[in-house]
Amino acid sequence: MERENEVITPVTYYTYKPVTIPVVTKTIKTGVINGVPQYRYETAEATYYLQDQQLSSDTQIEVDAYAAVTLTLPVYSGSNITGTRKATYYQYTGKETLTPEKKTVKYLECTIHPFDNTVISTAFGLDLNASYNGLETTYGDVIHSRALALKKTLYGTAGNGSTVPLTDVELIAFLARQNCSETRKHIVKTGLSLVGKVPYFWGGKSAAGWNDEWNTPKLVTAAGSTTTGTIRPFGLDCSGFSDWTYKTAVGVSLNGASWSQWDESYAITAEELLPGDLGFLMDDDGGGWNHVLIFAGYGENGERMWVHKLTTPETFRIPQTETEMTTRLLTVTGKGNSRSVRFYKGALPILDWLHPDAYRYYMDAFWEHKFPGNAAHRDRNHRVAEAAAMCMRSGVECRPYILPILQNRTITKRIPDAPCFYLAKELKKLGEAEMNKTMFTRMVGTAYLGQRPYAVYNTRSAVMKWSGKGEFKTLHSVIEISRLNAGTDAMPAPILFGQSESVALKTLLESDTTKRPEFRFDAIYRNLYFIPMDEHGISQLRLMTVPDWKERLLELLFDPEVRTYDRGLFEYDAKIGDAYVFSHLDGDLARLVRFKEAVQNQRGNYEVLCYPYQMTFIREYLGNHVTIKTIGLDAVEAELDPERRDLFER
Repeated sequence: MERENEVITPVTYYTYKPVTIPVVTKTIKTGVINGVPQYRYETAEATYYLQDQQLSSDTQIEVDAYAAVTLTLPVYSGSNITGTRKATYYQYTGKETLTPEKKTVKYLECTIHPFDNTVISTAFGLDLNASYNGLETTYGDVIHSRALALKKTLYGTAGNGSTVPLTDVELIAFLARQNCSETRKHIVKTGLSLVGKVPYFWGGKSAAGWNDEWNTPKLVTAAGSTTTGTIRPFGLDCSGFSDWTYKTAVGVSLNGASWSQWDESYAITAEELLPGDLGFLMDDDGGGWNHVLIFAGYGENGERMWVHKLTTPETFRIPQTETEMTTRLLTVTGKGNSRSVRFYKGALPILDWLHPDAYRYYMDAFWEHKFPGNAAHRDRNHRVAEAAAMCMRSGVECRPYILPILQNRTITKRIPDAPCFYLAKELKKLGEAEMNKTMFTRMVGTAYLGQRPYAVYNTRSAVMKWSGKGEFKTLHSVIEISRLNAGTDAMPAPILFGQSESVALKTLLESDTTKRPEFRFDAIYRNLYFIPMDEHGISQLRLMTVPDWKERLLELLFDPEVRTYDRGLFEYDAKIGDAYVFSHLDGDLARLVRFKEAVQNQRGNYEVLCYPYQMTFIREYLGNHVTIKTIGLDAVEAELDPERRDLFER
C-alpha cells in the first residue's frame, strides 16, 4: 500500500572561530638570479574565520553569515619568506535567515510474514530430529543456525541477530506517538537509524554521519574491556553512540566517556523524561556510572524504551597453552575525578598470561588487591596512572616488571638507552633515606628520554602546588639515582602533565602572584615542560624522546647567524631584523616566565612561535605586547621524525 508523510529536513550551518594570521599584501619582484625570479613580500596580520562546529535547526533561525575568501599566505624557511601559498578562510558578511525544508515522502507499506521450521520440513520432507550428514547435530539445529546467520546478514551484525533495524513505517509510527519537539524526534530517529547496522566496539568513537569503517575488522586498543587486544568489527561504544547521535542530529558533541557525560548532565524526575534524554546505569557495586543510554520514548503499552548496548563477561584465551577463562576484566568505581578502574579480582590470573612477573608485582604494589579508600590515595594513584598512560601511548616503557631494578650502591648502568619511565613507588624502594627525601613531593616518577632525567609531575586540572623544600630534596635525589644507575650527572628537568593548556595558564598566573618566591617552580627548576594530557601532548612527549630534541628544534626554526645560543640579553632564541623571536614549541613554562618578565615593560618588536593549540593561553598570558605565530605540530614531527610507538597496541 502506498503511503505518504510530511517530514522536516533541518537546516545545517556552521559556527566560526576567529584566527589572526599573516597575509601577503604585496609581492615585489627584486630581480633574477640564475634565471629564477626573486621576490620580496610585504605582510600584515589580519583576522579571518575558520569553520568550527556544525549545528542544525528544525525551525527557522537567523545566524551569522560568512563568505569564503582565498588568501595568499607566506611560506617560511626559518624566519625568511621563500614563497606563497593559497588558502581558504572566511569573512563575516552579516546575518542570514535559514528555513528548514518541508517535503512529502512517499513510501510503500508491506508485511512480511515469518514461518517456522515446520514449513521447511514439510516442503522438503525432512525429519528435524534426524542426524545431519552423520554429524553430531540434527537437521532442526542446522536449519535454525542457518536461519540465524541469514537474519544477521540481512539485518546487521548487532547482538545475536535478534536486534533488527526498524522499518520506515515502524519508525514513523513510533515517533508519531511521542509527545515532544521535532528536534527530539530527530535525535531519536538518528539514533535508531543505527540499530542492527553498527556493532558495539569498546572505545569506538566516530565523526558525524555514516562511517565506512563500521563493520570492518579493527584492533580494540582502548584499555578496560575484555575485548581489548582483539580484532572486532568496528563500531561504537555506548558513549560513542550517544555522542555520534547528537553530533549527527543537532551538531552538538557530548564528548568523553559515560562518566564524563554523567558529570556534564543534570538530574530530572521520571515525569520530566522526554525522548532524546540520556540515562545512566551504575556499576555492579554501585560505585559509579559505567553505561549511558538514550531514551527513545514510550511503547504502545506505555513502557519506557531505551537505545543502548550492554557489555557482558567474555571468555579469554591464551594461545600458547590453550587455557581459557570467562570473567569480567575490570571493576569501575567512584564518580568524576574519583572514578577508578582496576582489575576485577576474578581476572587476576590473566596477569600471569601477560608476563611471569606481572601478577607478583601487581599484588605487591596494590596491597594484595586491597585498595585504600581515602581520597588522598585515590588521587595519587590516578596521577600516577595518567602519567603512565601518557608514557605508554608515547612509546615510553613504564612497566616495572619489565624495566631493570634500580640500585643505590655503585655506579652501574641499569637504566636502558630506550625511553623509559620509573614510577615514584619504584624510586622509593631504594632506601629509607631516599624515601624521606621524596615523601613530601608530588612527583609521580622519573622519565629517562635520550638519557636525560625528567622528574614527572601530574597536576590534572588543578594549579600545581609546589612543596618548596621537598622539591629541592627531590631534585637532588633524582640526580643521585641517575648518577648511580644511568652514569649521568645531567641536571634533571621536570615534565608537568595537566588536563589542558588552561592549566598551564593558571600555573603561570599563580606563579606571578605568589608571595613565597621560594615556592615558584622556576626557583627550583631552570626549565619546566608542560604537556597536556591529550593527543597533542602525546606528540610532544614523542618529540622529547628524540636525542638532542631541543637543539634540533631550534636548528629547524632558525639559521645559525640569527640565533642567540643562550647569549642574548634576555630569554629569546633569535634576532631577525628588529624582531626578537622566542620559541615556545618546547612547552617550557619557566622560559616563558623569564621572557615575559624581560619584555613586559619594554618597547620593541617581539614574536613568539607556538603550536596552534598553545596560541590562546599564550595570548592571555603575554597580552597584545607580542606577535604570535603558529607552526603545525605535524610539520615539526615530520622533520624530527620520532619513533611512533604505542605500547598499548603491543
